Amino acid sequence: MWFVLVSIFVTRFCYHNKKITQDNHNRRVTMTQVQLSPCKNYIGQIQPLEDSIALNIFQNPHNTLYRSFQVIEIIQSKFVPNNIPSSLDISFQWEYNYKGKDCEKLAVLVRNMAALFFLDINKYEASSVLIRQPQYEGIESFQWLPPTDHEKKTGYANSSQIVLFSELNLSANIYSLDCTRRLFTIDKPINDRIIYRRTSSGSFWCMLADTFEYNVPPTMYQFSNLRSFSLLMNSARLHNFVSEEVRVDWSPSGNWLQILDQNEALSGHNLKVYGSNGTSGPNFAKPLVDIEFESEVEEDGLVRIARGGIHNCWCSIDSEEFILLARLVGDQLELKGVSMKLLKVVLRATKDLKEIVAQSNVRDDSIDVMRVLQLHELIFVQLGKFMLCLFHRTGDAELNFLTAVETQSDIVDIIANKSRWFIITKQQILLYEKSLVKALLSTNIPIYSASLLDKDTIVVFSRGPDGEFWNYLNIEESSQNSKARGTSSNHSTDEITDTFAIRKRARIQ
Repeated sequence: MWFVLVSIFVTRFCYHNKKITQDNHNRRVTMTQVQLSPCKNYIGQIQPLEDSIALNIFQNPHNTLYRSFQVIEIIQSKFVPNNIPSSLDISFQWEYNYKGKDCEKLAVLVRNMAALFFLDINKYEASSVLIRQPQYEGIESFQWLPPTDHEKKTGYANSSQIVLFSELNLSANIYSLDCTRRLFTIDKPINDRIIYRRTSSGSFWCMLADTFEYNVPPTMYQFSNLRSFSLLMNSARLHNFVSEEVRVDWSPSGNWLQILDQNEALSGHNLKVYGSNGTSGPNFAKPLVDIEFESEVEEDGLVRIARGGIHNCWCSIDSEEFILLARLVGDQLELKGVSMKLLKVVLRATKDLKEIVAQSNVRDDSIDVMRVLQLHELIFVQLGKFMLCLFHRTGDAELNFLTAVETQSDIVDIIANKSRWFIITKQQILLYEKSLVKALLSTNIPIYSASLLDKDTIVVFSRGPDGEFWNYLNIEESSQNSKARGTSSNHSTDEITDTFAIRKRARIQ
């Protein structure tokens, strides 16, 4: 999922010292790293100090220090000094939370020790839980399982299960904080992520994995998330092989499973959609939708070549679920929408690339579709690193092109808030509202993420030479300042271009 209100990812840094000693002298670390909690109420920060490493927890939006952990002391409380390497590869990740609840736990991975620590921000360090895997397996990455829809009282609030992926993705081990041993192992997962499915009858999650049999397609395993543990509900073998780039996702309703992958001839892409057997999982007997996207399209006696790949997303229009697909064919941007109600393509739109880039600095032969997504009533298609095309549904089978917005630095994210859309780039925060684009923030320090804390505040995460840090952006003040600066005559010659609006709007520095 590309555009989300909160970007959750594992941060990593390396800790180096020449010799591990009890008094922690001569320790050297690299950079500060930060991460926003899914509840948006906390920011975690790994901070290298002269003789230690601190994991600080700050409260939003006042940026007050809530809690601080001494990471080296926590490691030394579980390991003898001789078993602690001189170089530590450390990362951390917040748990998922119930709606309306605060996050309470973090998982801290010491990758080159194959050790995962669980810390509760409301408890003492001595209560930390440790999961270890054999060094020959290692831990490449990990992922929390989201909690179930309905909160149940157990030993831990919010998330209580976690998936550990071994090095080279040879296995995925599932653990629960409410159990003393691993729950089960899935061998040879296709990638290091779970496929989450939420339905009216419960919460499920799936994983694609290869088998030990020769020349046999992978198997999809579906588990029921029962809060403290997971129960295998179904395992079904796909009818086709998949590539490492395969995209597999359940619809928001949990009724449809889409698989988009390169076709066997490698001359295009194939989209298959399967229905579900209720709680038993997908029915792979026969796809309900099976569409081939060839790399060469003949039209009016001319052959147009598709370039780049196909990008897709689930969207909802008038409570009806669609799969939206975007690609470039020749000099045309092509959009199609597959209705899950009618099980066929019902939405279509094309736009000439030459018209899109006519008033921009982008060459039409140098761009590909990067992403497509729906945010409220608008559909965004990203072309290359600096161009966004906006569409709106105007009829039963039409997508109307609205405008194209060119940015001056790489597009990072888009955040939707009612009738406002915030375009996050590496050097700017832009506001798209009422068909106008204005700059709320410009900076020379690269932005890598941002999140809307409330209707008035955006927290902006940047990465500088010494590590990562964050700032709070007041939307109203920045918007007013932008208007005030916009009335002066000292505009920069650099411009943000809303290509098809009546005029160009000056970039406010």
